[in-house]
Amino acid sequence: MGKCKYCGKPAGFLRTKHKACEMIYKEGWKKMLNLAEKAFTTGNFRSLRGQLLEIAQNHFRTEKDVEDVLTTVWGKMVDHFLDDGNLDEVEEEKLVRFIKETGLSVDRLAGKDSYTKFMKGRLLRKVMHGEIEQFYEPVPVILGKSEVPVWVFQNVGNYEMRKCREYVGGYSGFSVKIARGVYYRVGGFKGNPVEKTELTHVDEGVLVFTNKNLYFVGQTRSYRIPYKKIISVIPYKEGIMVYQDAKTKKPQFFELDDVWFSYNLLVNLVTLEKD
Repeated sequence: MGKCKYCGKPAGFLRTKHKACEMIYKEGWKKMLNLAEKAFTTGNFRSLRGQLLEIAQNHFRTEKDVEDVLTTVWGKMVDHFLDDGNLDEVEEEKLVRFIKETGLSVDRLAGKDSYTKFMKGRLLRKVMHGEIEQFYEPVPVILGKSEVPVWVFQNVGNYEMRKCREYVGGYSGFSVKIARGVYYRVGGFKGNPVEKTELTHVDEGVLVFTNKNLYFVGQTRSYRIPYKKIISVIPYKEGIMVYQDAKTKKPQFFELDDVWFSYNLLVNLVTLEKD
């Protein structure tokens, strides 16, 4: 005789649940989610966890489910606040207060995309107001005096404009059959060499934003671009192109996973350094 995985009572031969218990279980999630979303609207968070725990106990839910609901709703509000591309101080305060008053674990949030979005939105607002906040994770560069890391992108593709030569024309001579469907062409190659410029992948590495410089640390090369030398930053779908105020310096293209954030961060850091 099988037991119901929700209530623990006999469920019948080869059965693992009661339909009624499953309905109660599903209804519990909806009730908790609706309550948490309503609390975010009203701003009353102090009693929220207790109310969610009461619902959980009456609907075969656990404390983990309560944490999941709180995390889900917090993430939804981050997306809502950042819908206009800006996280203002009032919105940030509400998100922070939600975490504190519900006892939501920051460690649990830290691995979520919503928390990364929150940190990016917070950082951009501060930089736009002339404030620099240090990025506390280790960075693979030796920083200068009064220089602090601001953000780090991993797995960044580095490209630059390079000239390459190709031959335009055709073959002369004849073909010798080697095997079925395969030919080896013999004779000279006719045509003229043509030079062109194209974006070429040169390395993969880490891109470090500080308050003074942009660093790229790759597998085969590493370099620094001072903000005072940057004259233009152009965003593309896949990344950003950085132009320097020097004839000998080639434009550098960085392929990364958040173009909007990297572009806005770099432009504001460059402006702040040049002011």
